[in-house]
Order: sequence, then C-alpha cells, then structure tokens
Amino acid sequence: MAILAPRPFAHVLAWAMLIALLCQTSPAAEPVQPGYSIYNGSCISFEYPSDWALAEESGDFSRGNITFQAPNILHPLTIDWSSELYGLEPDAVLGLAVGNLQADSSRQSLEVMDKSSTTVDGRPAAVWNLSYETVKIPYLARSVVFFAPSNRSFLLTYNRPALYASDESGFLHLLQTWHEDLGESCASSLSPPPSPAAGQGARADRPLTGTFIKNSTRQGLGELHISNGLDRDAVGVLTTFDRTAVFSVYLRTNESFVVQGVEDGGYYLYFTAGTGWDPQSGEFVSDREYYQVDRPLVFETVELPDRIRYSTQFVTLHQMTEGTVRRKPLSKEEFPAII
Repeated sequence: MAILAPRPFAHVLAWAMLIALLCQTSPAAEPVQPGYSIYNGSCISFEYPSDWALAEESGDFSRGNITFQAPNILHPLTIDWSSELYGLEPDAVLGLAVGNLQADSSRQSLEVMDKSSTTVDGRPAAVWNLSYETVKIPYLARSVVFFAPSNRSFLLTYNRPALYASDESGFLHLLQTWHEDLGESCASSLSPPPSPAAGQGARADRPLTGTFIKNSTRQGLGELHISNGLDRDAVGVLTTFDRTAVFSVYLRTNESFVVQGVEDGGYYLYFTAGTGWDPQSGEFVSDREYYQVDRPLVFETVELPDRIRYSTQFVTLHQMTEGTVRRKPLSKEEFPAII
C-alpha cells in the first residue's frame, strides 16, 4: 500500500486562501425599499412609490421639470429646478410658486396654512403647507424648496385631495432618499453662484436689504414679498392709486425682503435699479432704470369663523419666463418720489 506523503503546510494554506478568495462575493448594493422605484437623471436620484408613473420629464441640467401621476391623483408630485433662482431666499422661490398657483384660474381660495423647515440631502429646506380648491374639490399641497451644491434651486410640490391628506409616506420617503451626485458627468454643467453686481459690493454707503428709504405706520396684516434677481441693486416703492408713496425699501441684487403690515386697499409697485446709491438725492448714481409693475396689488383681510385670512402678494423685479407679473419701463419724470 502506497503511503501519501503529507503536503507542506504552506502549500495547503495557499490552496485554502485561493478557495476562500474564489468564494468571496462583492457586497451587494443597498436595495431599493420594497414598493418603491428609483429615479436617476439630471444628476439627482430618489426613490418614489412604484405605483406612481413618470408623466413628464423636460429641460436640462440648469432648468427642468419632472411630473408624476398616481392612481388616485393626476399630478401628485412636480419637481422644478433652476439655476436662475439660485441665491434668492427660499421663501421668495416659494412665493413665486404660490403666485403662479394664484394666477391659475382653475384654483380658488389658495391659502398658505403654515411654514416650517426640514433638511433634504443634508441641506436646509423651507416648507410651506397650502390649501386650495379646484372645481370645488379641496386640495392640500406641500411645497419644499432647497438649494443644492450644483447651484440649482429645487422646488418640490406634493398635491393631493384633502381626502387623502394623511397619506404622505411616499413623499416623505422621496425626501429622505434624495441625493445629488456631482460626478464627472455633471461637473461640466455646474454654474457659478451669483455674485454682487460689479462696483457695488464694497460701498460703505450701500444700504442693507430691507432698509426703508421712506416709511410710514402700517397696521394691516398683508404681506408683500419682493425678490430682486436683477444684476443691480434696486429700490421698490409702493404707492396708493393716486401715486402717494406708502414706503420705499432697498433691495440688494439677488436678495429678497418681506414687508409686513400692509393695510387693506389697492396699490401700485414701482422700482428703480442702478449702481451706486446716493442717500442725499435718493437715487442711483449710474445705470438707472425705472419701472412699474403692470398690475395693481390688492390686499384684503377676511375674518372667518376659525381664523383670519389676509393677502400675501409676491413680486419679482426681474422678468421670469414662467412669471405672472410684467413690468413696463418709465421715464424719470413718471416715477414717484422715493424720499
């Protein structure tokens, strides 16, 4: 009988290591939660309920839109993004969305119910809860705005009939799984954040946004949200219909401000933009332009059994493609007194 000589220990160990290596499997990617699908596009990804269908996808990296449909809701979720709005206050971006909703003739009695905050992909986000009616059906909407590292602003609006108001799990899961991936394919698309207009950033006499050049006692409940997306500073002037100035307020480029306490009534909004503010003359030194918002702003307060409803108006001084407010140029002589 032949006797097999024992193999050297090192040889046996090498075979064992090779077998272990061959049996090793690479770690599995983190699975998508059951009942959800994953969206990947425009350098963003998120998980959404599998029974939602992608209804529309348009635009490019710097500006676009995604719309979903659901079994019981036509458009439960819309996602809009834009580098044009980057740098504005989140409330100002939300104000634009609310203003566009208010201008839609199919929606009535739109109301901002409350405001709060959250985080999306580690970034602070502003949240507004809205209520409105469409063809006498009460709806609730939750709008979320945040600014991403790609220098884009994102607006997510989740709509559902009040009947399904408690079902927010799909939308909350989407926010929790939202991620922006700025790999090599996206790096070339990045746009720089807006910077102060040339020659204005270091002026010692340049007023802060919200500085009232002219002011008066205001005892109403109305709110006027003004956003300056121009490449120059501006001064907004609110007047009565007889062109008597109620107040004038300074807004630096790419900043916004909320004027509170506006009393009930009708008003016109004028604004001038330019470079180098002169506090003595109450006007800009150069590059001056004068405008009037082309529609009156009406504020009213209504006492309801359970709450008080008051007007909130939103105006952008820069022209927006999707905006509902237009401006008309004026001469200096047609412009009301600022101070």
